Amino acid sequence: MDKYSYQEIWKKLTAVEVGEFIETKNRFDYISWKRAWALLMDHYPAATFEFDEMVTFADGSAEVGCTIRIGDCSRRSTLAVMDFKNESVSNPNSVVIQNSKQRVFVKAIAYFGLGFSVFLGEQVESTFVASDNTLDRLTTIIDRDYSEIFLNWKEFREFIKNLKGVPIDLLEFETVEKMIGFFGNPAGKDVSSWSPAFLEAHTMARLSRE
Repeated sequence: MDKYSYQEIWKKLTAVEVGEFIETKNRFDYISWKRAWALLMDHYPAATFEFDEMVTFADGSAEVGCTIRIGDCSRRSTLAVMDFKNESVSNPNSVVIQNSKQRVFVKAIAYFGLGFSVFLGEQVESTFVASDNTLDRLTTIIDRDYSEIFLNWKEFREFIKNLKGVPIDLLEFETVEKMIGFFGNPAGKDVSSWSPAFLEAHTMARLSRE
């Protein structure tokens, strides 16, 4: 397997000019998934991708995820399943799901630098940029210390959505950092000390899996 560094990949892919491939639809700029993949193959033909199993929440909304791998380097992105207006969809059909998978596919590639500038104007971009390392840290804490409180990471994501009203990937960087501080503290495991809002969100997350 070829060896690459994140810095090397970022430097090479951010230098790729994508302006001529940008399309606009419903006021949003985007690069087609076919074009993004073709450009990536021009530079890293051994790159691979893998989609997560779609996560469905209690209100019927859903999110998709995709991981792109280049050598030993990987980038993962998640995205709420949305319609052409960029609004979350409840009980999405297969067409909406497939479109969202193509969008998250392009975003995962953008994390390596290819077409990254296209997403800089999006409202959620700062959250996505911050989520790579920040969510990994939070995932480690929850998986390691909270197995008796949350059945799995999916249940924790449901808890966060109940608590904050949006998927965890759309939270502000500072908010996720505060959660790391709270759940990383041994006192965080004392459910009896949780606020009413925390307790309600936890109960709803539990009920959603029954």
